[in-house]
Amino acid sequence: MPLRIDNVSKRFGTKWVLRDVDLEADRGFVIGVFGPKGCGKTTVLRIIAGLESSNSGSIEMDGVAISELRSKGGVEFIPTIPVSGFWHKALGNRTGDTVDITARQADLLKNALTSDVELLLLDDVFCFFDGRSKREMIADLRREIRSRNKIALIAMNSFEDIFAACDTVAIVANGTVAQAGDPIQVYEGPANRAVAEIFGLNNLFAARRLTSSKAELPEFQTRNGDHRLFARKTDRSALGSLNQDVTLAIRPEHISISFGASFPEDNLLKATITEVQCHGPTTIVHLDSDGLKLQALVLRLVGLKIGDECMVGLPPDRLTVLRS
Repeated sequence: MPLRIDNVSKRFGTKWVLRDVDLEADRGFVIGVFGPKGCGKTTVLRIIAGLESSNSGSIEMDGVAISELRSKGGVEFIPTIPVSGFWHKALGNRTGDTVDITARQADLLKNALTSDVELLLLDDVFCFFDGRSKREMIADLRREIRSRNKIALIAMNSFEDIFAACDTVAIVANGTVAQAGDPIQVYEGPANRAVAEIFGLNNLFAARRLTSSKAELPEFQTRNGDHRLFARKTDRSALGSLNQDVTLAIRPEHISISFGASFPEDNLLKATITEVQCHGPTTIVHLDSDGLKLQALVLRLVGLKIGDECMVGLPPDRLTVLRS
């Protein structure tokens, strides 16, 4: 891979912000660095840009130290915060409103994309853009990165923007890259609980296994509600012992809501609707099943309201056992 980040660690005082970060990127790709606020996303970019030093590890581009590419002007870092010295200079030593900042940042992005810069480091650069402008800039970014064979690393706080802008996502959790890959694959197959909590809405709950580790479909009993649920076929190493809690996960869009009965293997539970949140084209329905809190995502909630009882189905092939 042209860009290789190997075992990079960073400490501020006595606090380790990054530990043994590994990441690779190929030319023509946009890589999203995603994680909660304060997880170290910006620090990763600043270390690559040479604005921060690392305590250990190495960064190479095409097999040589990144410092060589920086010395040739081949690396550009564009920050987010408009009150920084960078922005004070960009605004001509005067104060600018959000519209002015957005226009100037769009110019900076366009100039960087069409320049000889090989590696772009973008720190949540779309946060000031409205929806339409953001879509246009993301389209420009993806097109220019591919056609000019550049690499872009972009730290992002918006889950939705990752899918629009990035070919690869690197999830930063607990100071390291917990998982990296195609955004859809990471969404559908989080490597552990930390990734599942960070990357999109998820129903996560504790349960203990009831069946043998050799069972085709493992059965669990939830800690809240004492529900017996079947999960998808799982590697034995993730199942845990019979007396040990594991985390079960299911995305809200995979939970079904109905009035009638279903087959037992659908993990059918009785629940009460406690809250309904409309998000335009979709609706999030909050449910309580004897203490087990769930969220379901539907296009429209028809015939049900807060306080009503319903049946919810958790298909076993969508119920995942996560490593801690």
